[in-house]
Amino acid sequence: LSPPSYAGEWRRRRASGDQSLTLPGSTFAWLRSLQSISDASAEADDFIQAAQMELLPDQVFCFTPKGDVISLPRGSTPLDFAYAIHSSLGNSCQMAKVNGRSQSIHATLRNGDRVEIEMSGTAEPQIEWEDLVVSGRAKVEIRRYHNAKRRRALEARGEQMLLEELRRRGVHTDIPVGDGNHSYLEADTLAAALAVSSLSLASVADVYESVAEGLLSPAPLAMALIQSRKRRAANAASPSRSLPVP
Repeated sequence: LSPPSYAGEWRRRRASGDQSLTLPGSTFAWLRSLQSISDASAEADDFIQAAQMELLPDQVFCFTPKGDVISLPRGSTPLDFAYAIHSSLGNSCQMAKVNGRSQSIHATLRNGDRVEIEMSGTAEPQIEWEDLVVSGRAKVEIRRYHNAKRRRALEARGEQMLLEELRRRGVHTDIPVGDGNHSYLEADTLAAALAVSSLSLASVADVYESVAEGLLSPAPLAMALIQSRKRRAANAASPSRSLPVP
């Protein structure tokens, strides 16, 4: 049973006509849930897979410390609760209190539970969380976090590989590897990569990721970049031609 104080809050809100407490199966709550999943899903397949999890009619309704109601699929955990509020809360979730008592973030929530999430500045989603949460939105957010983390790691590794190749060829970039400063490479790297590769590349980050994944060799890319820089320097050094003044 729900704790008396929360059950009383439940009855009070229902008596006042609060539509946020619509019974499980509410079309409006379901559509809002699908909208949040759609907003968080980068790929159509992610949305379809996550949305299917929300089609179950059973829901649980839990309270925030301020008394706001959060609807979740039955079997949800405090971690699902955190992601239902905001992705940043879920990503930094470390501990939870349910009805004033410390609980695992993977504990099962019941109707009327009052949930408080404790955050940590050093916490981050664990890859296994995706198998432990229930809601589609939580699964999408956890997957998106780790995909972004993987891309950042690939980008840093690809940049380092290209810089090392340039230095091996005697180019002094004057940029410490891995500091995130792309000033030497930013102007010409994408154009050079497109010149030596048939890959579909839209940004310098795409170039670095392709290098790190072995799809693009750093050697021809470095050579194309050096030639591009030489042409740029030659053009800058050549005297400008001006039209004669009549």
